[in-house]
Amino acid sequence: MRWWYGPGLLCVCLLLGGCSRGGPKEEKPVEIKGTVKLDGKPMSEGEIVFEGDPGSIPEVLTIKDGEFSGKVKPGKKQVKVNAYKLEPPPPTATGDNVEDQKKNIIPERYNTKTTLKAEVSDSGNINPPEFQVLSSK
Repeated sequence: MRWWYGPGLLCVCLLLGGCSRGGPKEEKPVEIKGTVKLDGKPMSEGEIVFEGDPGSIPEVLTIKDGEFSGKVKPGKKQVKVNAYKLEPPPPTATGDNVEDQKKNIIPERYNTKTTLKAEVSDSGNINPPEFQVLSSK
């Protein structure tokens, strides 16, 4: 049974060494701020979404009077801009729970099919700090 001591000790050391590192480094969110303009003017209200690597949780910040601020994890991000207005339900809707529906007034090219990108640094700088969106397709 002594021949197991060497390989067994090696396996224990490798397991303990691998476990003590704690896995990949988790980035801590940093405070950022920036602006969003709709058709050249500050967007009155909406939301801006920062999406990191696939599988990461999107970070959503509120836009008010063209400005946004909040905490976002550093890194390269895909950016989506949304602004909603309430519309009455379709005439075919029936039942007690018929409510107005939110409709995104920002074209798909800035949200579901976005090409907007940003990079957030460890110090909280965002590049670019301003996003321009157009209401027309």
